[in-house]
Amino acid sequence: PTATPKMAASPLDIVLEIKNDNLFQVMGLALDQQGNMYVVQNRNGSDPRIHKFDPAGNLVTSWGSLGEGDGEFKFPALYQGGGGLAVDDEGNVYVSDGGNARVQKFDSNGKFLLKWGTAGEDDGQFGSPFGLAVSSQGFVYVSEYGRNVVQKFDTNGTFLGKWGDTQAAGTPLALAGFLGVDVAGNLYIPMYAMQKIQKLDPDGQMLAEFLGKPINSRPPAPYGVAVDEDGNIYITEADGNRMVKFDENGAILNYWGGQGAKGEQFDKPMGIAVDDDGYIYVADYANRRILKLRQP
Repeated sequence: PTATPKMAASPLDIVLEIKNDNLFQVMGLALDQQGNMYVVQNRNGSDPRIHKFDPAGNLVTSWGSLGEGDGEFKFPALYQGGGGLAVDDEGNVYVSDGGNARVQKFDSNGKFLLKWGTAGEDDGQFGSPFGLAVSSQGFVYVSEYGRNVVQKFDTNGTFLGKWGDTQAAGTPLALAGFLGVDVAGNLYIPMYAMQKIQKLDPDGQMLAEFLGKPINSRPPAPYGVAVDEDGNIYITEADGNRMVKFDENGAILNYWGGQGAKGEQFDKPMGIAVDDDGYIYVADYANRRILKLRQP
């Protein structure tokens, strides 16, 4: 079901803007339970890093460099995999290392803990891992660019299952973006090429599929997704420079955006998160910033 979209009664309030040289092409974004922000920097693939900011926006630490070793990354070009990031309830950080066909796990200060995955199409292998989410139940979900599959692991990298079609494009999981989970552990898969969102239970069973009603003649094309405690769904549209809010049944409640760097404008928004108080965090890729936003 969809509702006629409307503009916000008042614009989003920018509570915090983090903008500096440490945020060159920001991609995945996640929060820990203390309100710290973690974000992936790509910098055209030449200087891949993870940055951690405290709730006030101060840089706490950074880690990573270009390479194939532990704690090193290869993030492919925009829209081609890698750059996903998630944080578990213990504060451990997971990163999809697309160019190295693996997932890496770190503690909250960037200490390397473990890695899993090699190049291939067998269980537990990857082409180019992309979206990443960790549920409170301890499951790690990884999507892949171009391979139309989501794999499920425990937090130690043990393979638990996979869903999707590994053959043809245009299948239900074609071009899945950055993943999201809700408090019940359900998985949300944004499919920007197919302009819809799928909701699956932890066993991969389809619960719902949302196809947004066109806004200004353009259907929402989700790239990143987050879910608040009430079940409302938020997506970023990297190509449309918008953020859209749905209710738990997929009806559009509101949308914001437009290309630019003022107010509620974006330039290729990617990673998105929502905290327990309803504040929205967006990795604004081309504007080189993180935004913390208050809803009207």
